[in-house]
Amino acid sequence: METTIQTLREDIGEIKAQLQEIQRSVNLVAVQDERMKHLEISIEALWKKQDRTADTIDMITRHQASCPREQIKWVWWVLVPQAFVLLGILASLLMMIIHK
Repeated sequence: METTIQTLREDIGEIKAQLQEIQRSVNLVAVQDERMKHLEISIEALWKKQDRTADTIDMITRHQASCPREQIKWVWWVLVPQAFVLLGILASLLMMIIHK
């Protein structure tokens, strides 16, 4: 097969087309790489937020575990009825003021 100027030009044209395709592929890979880096940074930030939230939940859980249950029962059995009594007194005072 004889190499002529025409075949060389055709080969060079094919090589240029292939190089352009390679360049497009490299550009696409670069864009995808940037997107992946952005996603990795976002995921890392989410994990940090989740870790802080988990720490807060652990603190709340420890506090609730140390909370004396008997005192809570006392609040429900003593303070809540007293609050209702005070609300009743307030309501009767308001009724007296309104009817004057």
